[in-house]
Amino acid sequence: MASVGEVLKVALTGEGLLPPASKLHSACRALIIQGWIYFMMGVLLFTAPGVFNKLAMFPAPFTEEEAPYRMIGFTAIGIGYFYIMASRTNNHFWAAATIFIRLIWVPVSLVTMALVFDLPPQLCVLLATDPALAIWTYLAMKKDLKDPTFTIGKVLAIPFNGGGMIPARSTLSPTARALIMQGWTYFLTGTTIYFFPQVFNKMMMFPEPFSDAVTPLYRMIGLMVIAIGYFYIVASKMDSIFWATATIFTRMTMTPFSCMTLYLVFGGAPQLCITF
Repeated sequence: MASVGEVLKVALTGEGLLPPASKLHSACRALIIQGWIYFMMGVLLFTAPGVFNKLAMFPAPFTEEEAPYRMIGFTAIGIGYFYIMASRTNNHFWAAATIFIRLIWVPVSLVTMALVFDLPPQLCVLLATDPALAIWTYLAMKKDLKDPTFTIGKVLAIPFNGGGMIPARSTLSPTARALIMQGWTYFLTGTTIYFFPQVFNKMMMFPEPFSDAVTPLYRMIGLMVIAIGYFYIVASKMDSIFWATATIFTRMTMTPFSCMTLYLVFGGAPQLCITF
């Protein structure tokens, strides 16, 4: 039985579970680059929301919004990490899954957040770049497969039919099944925060209701947690041991460190630290 240290080492090195970097598909290379974009944007928001405030030309400095923006940064770091690690498995199913969420789900959520939930336009602009990154991934995937009939429609169907790229559901390992269940936990938690932020506020016993200024930001956090849950579900269908070790690594190192930093250094709400 592998020790925790050995598992964490595998997440960093791959140890025979991954193809050489030179053998990665074009789509997976593109996704790794995109993962670093998400990761670095998250680092900026988490560590220096005031800098982001100026770069994005907000009309006023952040006050009570600063902590939720740091939390948005934290979740963006997680999403970037998952893009990088899942893409290293070199599976086109994962590429198709990222295309689906960014071409279908993100635009619908963007319109809803902008028109119904008053998301700041600066964040709307950031979300609006996702479909362009999805198109980049699709073109790279089409190049990999060398199939002129490989349409967007076919790509969008792969997360549902597997496209012959993942093992049968009945053959999934207990580890993969456990991760899929955890993905649904994240997905439902994000759904609660997104649609019912004040219910989440009461469930977690925040001392005061969310103000009008921070409620859209908590919805954004919920939206990103939904995405993390989706990534857990679809990536775990590949039944990759490397992916499993990557999820263990981030939750035993990055998540505790970031949550404690958010709470002890930046004054983040302990309720969010408990949630994550």
